[in-house]
Amino acid sequence: MERPRFDAQREREFVTRGWWRDDTLPRWLARHAGERPDQSAVAFPGGALTWKAL
Repeated sequence: MERPRFDAQREREFVTRGWWRDDTLPRWLARHAGERPDQSAVAFPGGALTWKAL
């Protein structure tokens, strides 16, 4: 499976709209954990995990 390719104009649009950021999943999780550590991040039958737990 190939990853999607976008032309330069589309990439600029994504960045301008804030859809693409210079971020990684671990940094994103850490930021949310710091901002809302005790809120539910993931819910599943029988429980939930907070941002801090992730």
